Amino acid sequence: MRRLPLYLLLLSLPLGVAGQNIGGTVAGLILLWQLWLQRREVDFAGMWARCRTPLVAALALLGVLVVATLLNPRNPARYNETFVGGHLLWLFVPPVVWLVQPRLAARDWQGLFHFLAGVSVFMTIVALSQNVWGWALGPGGIVSVPARAHGLYSHPMSLAYVSVLLFPLGCTAVFRYPRYVAAWTLALSSLICVFASGSRTVEAVSIGVLVVQVFIFVRGRARLALLGVMTAALLALAVTHNPVSQRFYGMLTHHDVHVDYPDDRFAFWQANFDMFLERPLIGHGDNLNTQYRSRYYDAIGLHDFVRQYEAHNMYLQVAVNAGILGLLAFLVWLVWHLKLAVWLMRRPASEFAGHAAMATLIALMLAALTQNAFQDSAVRYTLTALVTGLWLAARDLAPHSKSS
Repeated sequence: MRRLPLYLLLLSLPLGVAGQNIGGTVAGLILLWQLWLQRREVDFAGMWARCRTPLVAALALLGVLVVATLLNPRNPARYNETFVGGHLLWLFVPPVVWLVQPRLAARDWQGLFHFLAGVSVFMTIVALSQNVWGWALGPGGIVSVPARAHGLYSHPMSLAYVSVLLFPLGCTAVFRYPRYVAAWTLALSSLICVFASGSRTVEAVSIGVLVVQVFIFVRGRARLALLGVMTAALLALAVTHNPVSQRFYGMLTHHDVHVDYPDDRFAFWQANFDMFLERPLIGHGDNLNTQYRSRYYDAIGLHDFVRQYEAHNMYLQVAVNAGILGLLAFLVWLVWHLKLAVWLMRRPASEFAGHAAMATLIALMLAALTQNAFQDSAVRYTLTALVTGLWLAARDLAPHSKSS
């Protein structure tokens, strides 16, 4: 029962926002109950000494978002702070789990890994069935939609960016423990979800993760053989008619571009960068809508542009919402976890956790150049679950960390 919150967090991964909110809330309440029961025993001082940097950074980002929203008279949801609830799990789950969960033994880590692999298989089954039959869950039940996988999320990009967070962990496990069936299960199922979702950026980043892992973990002729097989597979994809090659060909021929830019994203970046310049210190706040953004698209001559979207760049979107102060806080949070991953990589007991965390964080940071990854509730939820595992690895596998 002590591990129940961890399994609930993983069980909720493939669900949409509502399901994740319910599962995450239940897990959070159990964690708070465990914290109350252990209130005389938990090491608050030790956790604060080692993890104060990401906690302060996360609180600072959320604080700036709240202040920016309240101080912006044009914000359409100025007094609607519901977005705070969507960030509370990201803020509080890692430190509370650190405090209340007993040390995880090897069998505990294996059990969680097996469970995550099973969750990923479920996501894959849903994604492949959607690519074949084109269905989605609507208000009245199952409805017919274009045959593109999005899982139980609202958009294919959510599935893509959740999958690109899971794939590096599975990929690292395959190279580190090549006879581990659960490793192959997680790696292959999450990779299938990546390609089923149809995100070119996420597909490219996932291939990059695989190539880098080959160079890190494989030596000699085996490395050359693997790289040769991968090259042949990519060439086969490129020269044959298939959904992957057609998407990349469409990018080169500017298919589905609605503006006089190489890609619609350049218009997103321009309009949202102008938004940032208008309120550079603390930003415009959260809960912005299309009507709010329309005047910035009008200013660059895109009055009738049908895609007056958000920034489609995680860093620019943070800057738009929370300004330079919020972006600095978010970067501090990211860099701290990168440093922690490096620290773990240098110690034999936690080398695997460090490599997996580093690959995951870098994959996210690269893929997020073309999408609002952190702002997507499903992606942020998945990131929270994986970061929680990183914190536990630092606590249990390398207990003398100086990571703060």
